[in-house]
Amino acid sequence: MTSRGKLPTEKRAARTVGLLWVLGLVLAIWPFFPLAAQTALAFEPHRLVARGKLTGKIYLPADAAAEEKEAAEALAFWMRRVTGATAEIAEEPADGLHPGIYLGSTRQAARRKIRAAESPGETWRWETRSGRTLFLLGNKPLATRLAVGDFLQRELGVWFLFPGEWGAEWEPRRTLDFPRHPRSCEPAFWWRSLGMANSPAQREWQRNNGLGVRPPFSHALHTIFTKETFAEYPEFFPVRLRAAAQSGRAGGGKLRGGEGGGVFCKRSCRAHFRHGHHRQHDLG
Repeated sequence: MTSRGKLPTEKRAARTVGLLWVLGLVLAIWPFFPLAAQTALAFEPHRLVARGKLTGKIYLPADAAAEEKEAAEALAFWMRRVTGATAEIAEEPADGLHPGIYLGSTRQAARRKIRAAESPGETWRWETRSGRTLFLLGNKPLATRLAVGDFLQRELGVWFLFPGEWGAEWEPRRTLDFPRHPRSCEPAFWWRSLGMANSPAQREWQRNNGLGVRPPFSHALHTIFTKETFAEYPEFFPVRLRAAAQSGRAGGGKLRGGEGGGVFCKRSCRAHFRHGHHRQHDLG
């Protein structure tokens, strides 16, 4: 028998041996804890936004075009609105690659041969490099702006339903991963536009939904027929348009027709398209 509250000597010894065994096991595996933690982190996605903070900055080319600056401002605005992260917009550094987002035709993108597909219309691409740097660019400055709208919808989860302050729908979030897979976009239609971009809100809505600008064209070829054309071939145009052209109020108009009008039109079109600036023309 033992006194109350005391353990037998054998039990105290067994407990001591058990504690020492556990302590020895912990000391034996302790050096492997950092390696295990690094291995676990290797399988974790890199965060573009973590706990409301953006990784790095938004970088623009030194000679950024107006559409590229607009793209950076739109990206920073929606990053802050959805995640709470404040994004600083800065010029691309000259001392190598930095964590963050590179927008547009940056030197780092060219150095790594990251580019959008060639096309008369707008194409764009985004790609993550080194796990912590996102390149987002188009084949022209406007396409970079369209790429931002595509990124906001696919990665940030913002849906632009109609123009205006209340036209977007999204869920707040505190984290955002760098995209794991690159994306290239080549729209089936070279030009996509609606005739409603009469206000900044409408124009922004179109950009965020991948709608660009209309190609250079005009009904009835009035940009082809110059004032000199009116003076040289008055028989092909109505009197009213001839008078307007001579007074400087108009630079062209519809063909009235007449003998030789088709040949004249063909010759004018061929000369116009030979410059290479126009891919199509609406004949009205």
